[in-house]
Amino acid sequence: MDNHPLNGAVECGCGHLFCADCMAGYLSNAISEGNVEGIKCPDQSCQTVAPEALVRYMVSDAVYARYDYLLLVAAVRDMLDVYYCPNQGCMSLAVVDINSATCPKCGFRFCTNCNKPYHNNTDCDLTEQEQHNAIISHNDRIIVGRIANEDNLNHRAIEAIEAEDRQWLETIRREQEEIRRAEQLYEEQRRADEERRAEEERRVREQREREEREQREREIVAQQEAERQRLERERQEERRKQELKSDAMVNKTTQPCPGCKRPIE
Repeated sequence: MDNHPLNGAVECGCGHLFCADCMAGYLSNAISEGNVEGIKCPDQSCQTVAPEALVRYMVSDAVYARYDYLLLVAAVRDMLDVYYCPNQGCMSLAVVDINSATCPKCGFRFCTNCNKPYHNNTDCDLTEQEQHNAIISHNDRIIVGRIANEDNLNHRAIEAIEAEDRQWLETIRREQEEIRRAEQLYEEQRRADEERRAEEERRVREQREREEREQREREIVAQQEAERQRLERERQEERRKQELKSDAMVNKTTQPCPGCKRPIE
């Protein structure tokens, strides 16, 4: 319900404008609550999803790091062939191979059903000794060939993940470049707005100074006119007194004409 300038408003690409502080608070709150998959426009009637570039620009680095991490977790959760390594202190992504996975970081190989060390397709409910005995009993060429095939599949899967990682990093790089360009455009627009506001303030200040100067000149002219009128009144008064004095002198020193009765010498 506050007034804000339009040049400080942001939107999700749908035309619904919000001030930057409100949008930043809205996005940060959604990320802190873990709602990162498709953060929608704050307008409840709008279904437009906030672009990642806007999220990156509006929130802090720490909040964006959480946003990026939660997006990755959500993506991994939906992938049937990727698991997090259960090895403590690692938690890297591991590629699934049938019912086992090998962590590309620490090399730990585990069962995707029970998250325990890989037990060569034996029952997860068996004890370690029973699993060991089952593995020994099936240690023949078929098992050896299968293991070799699994290793080959693991290797190809790891290569595919690495290729996806490179593609993902390239996508991130392009998005970061877009963000930098957007920030540069925003900074240029901000500087242009500041220069325009400074120019407007300068014109207003000059106009005000000109009006004040004209007002002072009018006051000086008015004072001069008042002084001129005062001096004119004094001169007229002095002239009237001199005329009265002259008339009195004439009346005193002359005799009136017998005909017109006017004073004559």
